[in-house]
Amino acid sequence: MSLTNLDVCYTADILSEPPLGVTSDLTEFPHSSAPRFCPTTDTDIGRPEFQIKEHEDKKSVTLYVSDPLTALFKDGRQQNIRDILSDKLYYKVTYRKNKSSGKKELESKSSNIEVTGLDPEDGYCFSVQASIPSRTAKQLGEMSQTVCSNNTNQSIIKDYSPGVIAGSILFVVVAISIIIAVTVTCCRRKRKGPKNRRVRT
Repeated sequence: MSLTNLDVCYTADILSEPPLGVTSDLTEFPHSSAPRFCPTTDTDIGRPEFQIKEHEDKKSVTLYVSDPLTALFKDGRQQNIRDILSDKLYYKVTYRKNKSSGKKELESKSSNIEVTGLDPEDGYCFSVQASIPSRTAKQLGEMSQTVCSNNTNQSIIKDYSPGVIAGSILFVVVAISIIIAVTVTCCRRKRKGPKNRRVRT
């Protein structure tokens, strides 16, 4: 059975009958009714995939989202959720700095989403999910995998706190001092050599 009208709701009654040629004393055969299903509002939206393009100024990026495919075909072409939902489809973007837990969000009607106001000294991580505000339930689809931008301008001072850097330097200095002290001590012992003992006759 093909469900072509996606804006209406459907129900299904499952009826059972005895096999052909078999008689039964039952006056009413077991049956069951499936819950009502409305394709436009009840369908779960899958995880989208996207790619990141960084701009030269490093202050903005563009996310190119691939609209998830559906099980529907039209004129031999598999339709995606943009074909079905049209202007009802939004995308919600959640992003944060690479080494931070603080998150920001934005919504866009387009599948090509520009994110501005970024710090050029930091890398950012992004995730995307479909959003259908017109729904009363299941407004958000499955969250995409997190994709991070490649930023090579980050400095070690910004990546690590001054305390961590100072502790690392102190550790290196102490380790070098110990190695030098052990080396000098070993060299002195080798130079002295074993003392000659006098033997009385």
